[in-house]
Amino acid sequence: MNLTSLIDLFISCNLFIFNMRNSLLSIALITLGFNVIAQEPASNIPPVKLGENVNVKFGGFARIDYFINSRKGTEAADGLFFMWPDAPVYDGNGKDLNEKINQNISAIPTRFSALFGGPDALGAKASSYFEFDFTGGNSNYLLFRQGWVKLDWAKSSIQIGRNWHPMQGPVVPSTVSMNFESPFSVFCRGEQVRFTHKTGKITLLAAAFMQSGHASFGPAGQSLTYMRNAMVPDLNLQLHYSNGGFTGGVMGSYKVLQPLESTSYGKKPSYRTYERLPSAALAVFGQYKSGKFLMKGNAMYGQNLAEMAMQGGYARLSVDTITGHESYTTGNALTSWINVLYGDKVKWGFFGGYQKNLGYSDDLNALAYKFYGRGEKIESMMRIAPSVSYYSGKMVFQLETELTSAAYGNIDFLDKGKIIDAETVYNRRLILSVSYFF
Repeated sequence: MNLTSLIDLFISCNLFIFNMRNSLLSIALITLGFNVIAQEPASNIPPVKLGENVNVKFGGFARIDYFINSRKGTEAADGLFFMWPDAPVYDGNGKDLNEKINQNISAIPTRFSALFGGPDALGAKASSYFEFDFTGGNSNYLLFRQGWVKLDWAKSSIQIGRNWHPMQGPVVPSTVSMNFESPFSVFCRGEQVRFTHKTGKITLLAAAFMQSGHASFGPAGQSLTYMRNAMVPDLNLQLHYSNGGFTGGVMGSYKVLQPLESTSYGKKPSYRTYERLPSAALAVFGQYKSGKFLMKGNAMYGQNLAEMAMQGGYARLSVDTITGHESYTTGNALTSWINVLYGDKVKWGFFGGYQKNLGYSDDLNALAYKFYGRGEKIESMMRIAPSVSYYSGKMVFQLETELTSAAYGNIDFLDKGKIIDAETVYNRRLILSVSYFF
């Protein structure tokens, strides 16, 4: 039995079981119920006393993943972080060179974290959190994932430091794969200041975010300088509503980049430039939990979200032939995902995501055009990922298969850079994972 047959068989078996357990599952996309991307140590871990009114909770997990792909793709972290299959590249005999089975086994997701609490400061409960793993390139280097301090009053809190991007929101996918289901979900961390205020069932969140671990694209490649030079942080505003087993809300983001500090054309002198590129994103999310059943999802319209490990970016719109001054236009995309899960000791899951490239905000000039971002010629993408997990004590054994498609085509310069004549390629991915949580 080849890889394709094995994965197709696993998908069919999972879908059959879902339909037998609950009729809702036949029309929903389902995901794994255990979020292995924990933000803080588990609450059942006893604290360690460091002194008067000061304690620490240690947490994390040791994890080993094995995976096999049917096709080469855009990926990171020893291949654990898979985004989408690569476009066809044909040899002299018409064979697609990217249609190649590959595999790996890795323990670099292993993670450690610590949450410090006390004493109080400014009339608030004070805490601090840090987290690192080994996914920063190879197992010889630690990756600084999170590190923040927090002041928590009765209804309000302020958090300062490195954390997940606010647009990730309080409702996130839960899957076996370490990619956080990007490019359909936000995967981005950075330094920020968050203010949160709760009143009854309503929560308001405002944040100012600066890129650090994940940077935007531009003329110098990926760099933090584009946001730093613009002198405007990524501004975020959110409203959350919770009532019983339901949580939902809306999130908005606005950021500005300055791709260049100076320009020139040919051998002419350089000229100072202040050309900036604004972009925005708007998302809605929801989650409903009842007993062993959980459904959650997100839909987002976004511009220039490449730093969030998503398809998109921006393009050069014009170039002045005297000064070299450049102008830009932002790429637009619609992204959505949905999860449903059911189970306790044995948890069944199925994730589904879809992304659509909507082209640019302006008509393009083919002579001036240059792209900065990810997935320049991708018209759309889709993923389904059934999974099953078995829990025994602090151990979890997980199996997941992903089917990810990407449709590649040509840029239509007469219709705002939308992609036409697209050809779809697929990657089938099988993941086996073993974790021990502490």
